[in-house]
Amino acid sequence: MLGEATTEGDLAAIHLHEDRASPSPHGRDADEGPRPHPQPPQAEGGTPTAMDRHHPPHSPGGEGGEGRWKIKTHFQNETLPQGARSVKSCRREPQQGTSAPPHRVPPPYPPPVPKSAIVLLLFSFVVVLTVGIVASLSQPPPTAVVVVVDPGHGGHDPGAVVAGVQEKDVNLAIALRVQERAASSSGLRVILTRSSDVYPSLLERLQLAAAVGASLYLSIHANYYRDPTVCGVETWVDTGAGGESLRLAREVQRAVTAATGAPDRGVHRQTLYLRHASLPTALVEVGYLSCPGERAKLLDPAYQEKIADGILRGILSFLGIP
Repeated sequence: MLGEATTEGDLAAIHLHEDRASPSPHGRDADEGPRPHPQPPQAEGGTPTAMDRHHPPHSPGGEGGEGRWKIKTHFQNETLPQGARSVKSCRREPQQGTSAPPHRVPPPYPPPVPKSAIVLLLFSFVVVLTVGIVASLSQPPPTAVVVVVDPGHGGHDPGAVVAGVQEKDVNLAIALRVQERAASSSGLRVILTRSSDVYPSLLERLQLAAAVGASLYLSIHANYYRDPTVCGVETWVDTGAGGESLRLAREVQRAVTAATGAPDRGVHRQTLYLRHASLPTALVEVGYLSCPGERAKLLDPAYQEKIADGILRGILSFLGIP
């Protein structure tokens, strides 16, 4: 605590002296060791001298300590001499009305992937790829549509015979060509009721179609009429045939006449053994053996190929197979 003799001028002198004489933050100058604070001389009777007013006591407690703290606190709020800077003034403060820029922290780098994880990932990829390839190879091909083609007559039944030509041979030759052509179609399988000169009964032919799950039944024949001028292609269905049988007959009739250029004699109804079938059925007469010009064509392998091509096109069109 300062004495009554201390004036405002003396207080200012004390502030200035403290600024000049206070030690460095570490208790020493730049090139000197620690030095003790000089003890001011005391006047007799305990009356503080002028030196006492410039050097107040430094006791940690009591009035001297409290006075020292008050003086330093008061000094920190005073205006610093020109050229002096406080530690606080060295900080860069944001301007009024603006916010301080955020502290940017560099993004953390991802940890390195262990080699075991990479090996496991590659192994899993190889396993999945192998399983996919094996599964694709093991899958059966798409199921083909089965149809039954019947070469009419056979064996002891020659059919129509004109000038030594037997109908059963012409029918079989054309049916075999249909089956051969259908082999190149992945969506169709043709089964013949006979592939040689044998005679299955009419009922056995229809039973075969039912047993193999055929989608249609088409019988191939060659025609005969007493008038040798009658020529051309015609297709027949049973009198009680439904709409699907009629559609099959029309598709075959159109395709065969288009492939051969033969006269189109249309689609007709007649009582046939086909009435015992429960699937679409038709009977195509590919030409007249009684017509000399057409008989010669029916014996020509190239013309037989045209007929076979027309029959196959009609079947595919009926089934909707491109």
